[in-house]
Amino acid sequence: MDELGIKRQEYFGEFSKLVETHLDESLAETNRNVAEKLARSRNVYAQRYSALEDAQIEIVAKSVEANYPVDRYERILEDCPACGRHGLLSGSFEVEWEVDYEDDGSISGGYPVVTMTASNFSCFFCDLILEGALELQAADLPTTVNIEDPDPADFYDPPDEYS
Repeated sequence: MDELGIKRQEYFGEFSKLVETHLDESLAETNRNVAEKLARSRNVYAQRYSALEDAQIEIVAKSVEANYPVDRYERILEDCPACGRHGLLSGSFEVEWEVDYEDDGSISGGYPVVTMTASNFSCFFCDLILEGALELQAADLPTTVNIEDPDPADFYDPPDEYS
């Protein structure tokens, strides 16, 4: 309700305290679950890589990171909150078009503004898997990411040339 600009008290009336209590309990449970996942993943990372020297870990890191199915708009690399290595943050994207104006106020063109809404995170180094915005937030991962320098051609079909 808060995201919609509606106050809980107005919407739920006499039940607002009950709703707030359940939301607080749910958030606390999510935080506990994520803390356990982070601790487990830190342990996995330590067991796998503690015997390796830094140079060896870097070689392994390059190999592992090359296997992530990165996609410019829906799957990007993000630092893992458990092990600090790169993991895969994935979700869906939205495109909004902005307009460029000339000094005289006329339109000179446009460009896409792309925002990914993250829904999952996975790390191949420590096996951390987080699902949903609440888990991402509990692990201090972003739930929205502005995509840098999107290619306008990715979001429209050029007009057919008439001969």
